Amino acid sequence: KALSPFPDISTRQEDHELAAELFNILRKKGIQGSNTDFLICAIALNHQLQIFTDDGDFTSFQEHIPIKLYSGIY
Repeated sequence: KALSPFPDISTRQEDHELAAELFNILRKKGIQGSNTDFLICAIALNHQLQIFTDDGDFTSFQEHIPIKLYSGIY
């Protein structure tokens, strides 16, 4: 219910391709993440969205890829 005000975003081929690129970029730097994490990053980048999370992995991703994390207080 808490997320129902937000519109659903369907994934596109471009999102999956970018997710694979992000995986490769971060893997070369020795950073691991899940396929789902990279798909979230790709969708956020393709739609100019911030990522709302308390997962520390995204903070380390942010050091190497241009994702933006939501910085509001929650």
